Amino acid sequence: KEEIIERVLTDLTREIDLIMQEGVVADTRDVDLAMIMGAGWPFFMGGVTMYLDMAGYTPKVLQKVFFTF
Repeated sequence: KEEIIERVLTDLTREIDLIMQEGVVADTRDVDLAMIMGAGWPFFMGGVTMYLDMAGYTPKVLQKVFFTF
């Protein structure tokens, strides 16, 4: 189970970075809103991009973060 979660969140991190690089979305807030409204991501977690930063996926996968705290 943990391996599946790890793989999904790692791939999600890569996909978010890719759609931002390609200009599909202009800002991480657009991704967060889409995930909250469209995919049911829990809004109290601060959005998917903030969660990925805080959980360490973004630094590990991309060697950067989506947000600067």
